[in-house]
Amino acid sequence: MKLDTKNPEGMSLRHTKPLRAFLGWKPLAVYILAMLLPLGGIAFLSESELILGLAGAALVFAAAAAYIAQRHIFAPLQTLQESMAAFAEGDRQTRVHFKTPNALAALAEGFNRMADSLGKLDRLEQISITDNLTGLANRRYFDERLEVEFSRAFRHEFDLSLLILDIDHFEQIDDEYGRSVGEHVLLAVAQATKNSTRNTDLCARYDGEEFVVMLPFTNREQAAIVAEKIRSAVAATPVAGMKNGNPSVSIGVACYPDSNALSLEEMWARTDQALNSAKESGRNRVALA
Repeated sequence: MKLDTKNPEGMSLRHTKPLRAFLGWKPLAVYILAMLLPLGGIAFLSESELILGLAGAALVFAAAAAYIAQRHIFAPLQTLQESMAAFAEGDRQTRVHFKTPNALAALAEGFNRMADSLGKLDRLEQISITDNLTGLANRRYFDERLEVEFSRAFRHEFDLSLLILDIDHFEQIDDEYGRSVGEHVLLAVAQATKNSTRNTDLCARYDGEEFVVMLPFTNREQAAIVAEKIRSAVAATPVAGMKNGNPSVSIGVACYPDSNALSLEEMWARTDQALNSAKESGRNRVALA
């Protein structure tokens, strides 16, 4: 069967010798190229003109491809990378939104779903370690952190202090003024304690009207200063509904290694003994182990 060498314009491919030489004698490829390119006179171009034309077209294509890649691939990837970095540094509110529905948009949507899930886990974790009334750490979390910090202090031989605070006559306050006033007293003590300590310290509501504070890298004398600061702050805080003065706290202080507490159990025991001493001495005071 004889191949028809006429193109749609009625132009014979006999005149495409320069083009056939350039393309390596592939008449079918030449035919398709002549069909696709809008220049009807391509078959009459010289080889050098054709090469220049193809080179120009290649440059235009490369520029267009670079623009598309920058706009639809590299820029979105940079945005996604920056958002992931912000998320890793603690910004749990960061999200990524791409307008073009492509693979990158699907990737961004996957990142957003992951961020939402991790945000929920963070909130659940925060709830699990926080006292729901005062917003301080709860007993379980404090015990875990204190054990870790005491092990570090013992291993590296640095100071670690422990404070136990007990609200004076809290049961009497609760009975006389009611539960609502009692809760306001707890909140006032929690706030005064938090405001009197550093960000590196850990404050917790430990049991009912009892609070505890862990002071890393703090010796006995420094811990006594912090304890007195807390006691003074509580005593200076009025509570709505209390008619007979402000609340007060008794505080026991112990320190590793100053209080001769060579284990975590001994440290708790020394601090508790100091607290009992503060109560027996008239309350609203600080006692050191």
